[in-house]
Amino acid sequence: MQFLLRITFLWVFVFTVSAVEAQQRLVLSTLESTPNGRIGAAILKRAYAEIGIEIEIYQTSGQRGLMLSSAGAVDGEVVRFGVVGDLHPTLRRVDVPIVRFAMTVFVKENAVSTVRLDNLAALRVGHLTGTVKLVELTQGFSDVWRASSNSELFEMLAAERLDAVISDTVAGRIALGRLGLSGITELKPPLVQDNLYHFLHEKHSHLVPEIGRVLQRMTQTGELRATIEAEIKSMTGHEALGSVDN
Repeated sequence: MQFLLRITFLWVFVFTVSAVEAQQRLVLSTLESTPNGRIGAAILKRAYAEIGIEIEIYQTSGQRGLMLSSAGAVDGEVVRFGVVGDLHPTLRRVDVPIVRFAMTVFVKENAVSTVRLDNLAALRVGHLTGTVKLVELTQGFSDVWRASSNSELFEMLAAERLDAVISDTVAGRIALGRLGLSGITELKPPLVQDNLYHFLHEKHSHLVPEIGRVLQRMTQTGELRATIEAEIKSMTGHEALGSVDN
């Protein structure tokens, strides 16, 4: 009898420890090599540490990330557009904006007079694959090229195989700098600006209000903005650019 009690106690102890460990660590997916994913990850690492939870970032494509997070194979998304919650009901949105996202149209400088925001639908336009908002924006466009990297898109633009690239402003500037491309400019104003939010799978619904309170405090104290500024500076070597604004 004592042996059975000991075995039972051991199983209960192991189960409890496993549950606690699982609670202390979350895996969040984000788009590969995107500035907003990096900024969001930096913010969430600080926020979750405040409630005693470690997070691991899993970088993947946009479509695969949503497939994994909506199925609960990973615990949530670092940052996504608010509409993702409508498209994937198993994902719960934390209603505190993390990043202000600006989509900018990049064109060749010698094409500024012919490529305009009001005639994009009839032109050859490129954007990153797996970005829900961009898929929505380019619905009805006559010629859309979706690529897995900004480098591919801007090289095609430089070679005049595309008339325009729609990209996050910071990501676009970083890609142009790394490729050493010149003669490419941004159309003003940005095509669209929107907030990005953190999402958790419904199995972690109990964490939504708690992490929301932490993010709200970070916003009010300026900690969130300071984190954004620091990450942008580390990526670009300059102070925060206007495309990310909280």
